[in-house]
Amino acid sequence: MGTWYLCLVVSLLFILVGLYIHWSVVLFGLILPFVPMVSFVRSRRAERRRAEHRDRDDA
Repeated sequence: MGTWYLCLVVSLLFILVGLYIHWSVVLFGLILPFVPMVSFVRSRRAERRRAEHRDRDDA
């Protein structure tokens, strides 16, 4: 009886670990296309801030 219980626990653990890995990969795949857009927006904002500081220093 104890061996069956141990097999059941181990198999459920494998299932849960597999589901965790699966959904982590799915969510990473959903987020990945947005990374270039976010980096583009951040670089544009940084350029704008640098330009504002230059204009303020020149005045």
